[in-house]
Amino acid sequence: MTAVRCPVNEAAQISRDEPALVLDDREITYSQLEFYVTGACDRLQRAGCRADERVALRAEEPWQTVVLMMALLRLRAVACLLAGDETDPENMSLGTCRHFIGGEEFPRPVAGFHRQAVELMPVYLEGQDTAAESMLSLEQLAVVLFCRNQGDAVRGILYPYGSLYYGARGANHAIRLSSKCRWLSAFPLHEAAGLSALFRCLLSGAALVLPSPGLSLEDALKRREVSHVNLPPDGLERLLERGTRERFPRLRVVLVEGGEAHPALLQEARAAGWPVYPGFGIPEVASGITAMRPDAPPARQGCSGVALKYREVRVAADGEILVRGPALFAGYIETHGFRCPVDADGWFSTGERGRLGSDGYLNVLKMDYPQPGPEHRKALRECRKKLEAS
Repeated sequence: MTAVRCPVNEAAQISRDEPALVLDDREITYSQLEFYVTGACDRLQRAGCRADERVALRAEEPWQTVVLMMALLRLRAVACLLAGDETDPENMSLGTCRHFIGGEEFPRPVAGFHRQAVELMPVYLEGQDTAAESMLSLEQLAVVLFCRNQGDAVRGILYPYGSLYYGARGANHAIRLSSKCRWLSAFPLHEAAGLSALFRCLLSGAALVLPSPGLSLEDALKRREVSHVNLPPDGLERLLERGTRERFPRLRVVLVEGGEAHPALLQEARAAGWPVYPGFGIPEVASGITAMRPDAPPARQGCSGVALKYREVRVAADGEILVRGPALFAGYIETHGFRCPVDADGWFSTGERGRLGSDGYLNVLKMDYPQPGPEHRKALRECRKKLEAS
C-alpha cells in the first residue's frame, strides 16, 4: 500500500455529522471540516503553494492549524509547525524554522502571521458538495516539528505521512476510539503528543477537543464531556489534587505521556478510580512507542507497557532501548542538511535505557532522584493550603 485516503475526506463520508473539532463556542463536524480543508487547498494554491514546498504554519486558532495542515498534506507540501506566539522567546520562531530548513525564502511564511492565516481560511457554506476522493501518499514528506533536547538545543524532526498514519493506527489498536469519543490533549499541536492526538482522532472519526487556554483542565474535561485525555505526569498530579473521579463520568482513558510517571503516582491514581495508562514515547516515533493496554495484568501496571503495533522494540547489550518500524520518523533536519540516524537494519537508538521482559513489557530506567509518594504529596498540599490561608 503506497497511498491512503485523506482521513478528513474519509470521515466526512462515514461520520459526516459527527463532531471533528470541539471548540468553546461551537463544534465543527467532519463534513464542515472537509469543506474548510478543500477551500484552504484552493486558497493555498492560488497563493503559490507547490508540492514539496516547506510552509511555516502558525495560525491564530488551533482549529485553523488543523485545516491548513491537512490542506498542505493534500497539496503534498510540508507543514513546519511553529508555536503560537513569535514574540515569546521560548517558542519556536519563523527564524528558527528558516535556520534549520535554510534560506530566507524557504520555507514560505504562507501562514506565518495571523492576518495571512485568516485570509487563507475559507468561509463555510452550508450544503457545499465536497465528495471528491482525496488520496495521500504514505511516502510523502508531511510535517516538521521543532523540539528542544535536554541541552536546550533545537532539533527539526521530519515525518513522512506514513509515520503519522501508522503511528496513529498502531496506537488506536491498543486503545480504541470511535466517532462517539472526545479526546482532550494537554499538549499543543506543535508538540509530538498533540499531533498524535489529532491523527488518532482523524483516523477513527473521534472528536478533538480544543478548549481556550484560559479554561482549566478540570473544567474542560467536565464541560466538553471528554472520554479520553493525554497529559504529562505533572498534569495527572494536578488532576488528583483538584478533582475527583466522580466528577467525570464519561472519562474512560487517561493516557500519561511526555515523561516517565512515578509508580507511586500511578498507584495513587488507580486507587482513586482513575483509568490511567502510562506509556513511553519520544518525538522521533509518531504516537509513542509503548502503552499500557486496558487488559494488562496488575503485576505489570507499574511499567511502560508493550510495544504498539507497527513498532518493534529491543534492548541492546548496554541497556539502550532501540526501536524500528513504519511509525519512525524520516530523520533530522539540520542547518547544513538532513540526517537519518538509523543503522543498516533500521534500528533507531532512543538514548533511553530499560529492561524488556520475556512477555514484551518494557521498563524504562530513570536516573532521576525518587519522586515523592502519595503521603509526601498530601503533606505538601496541606502546607500549601495553610500558606494560602495565611
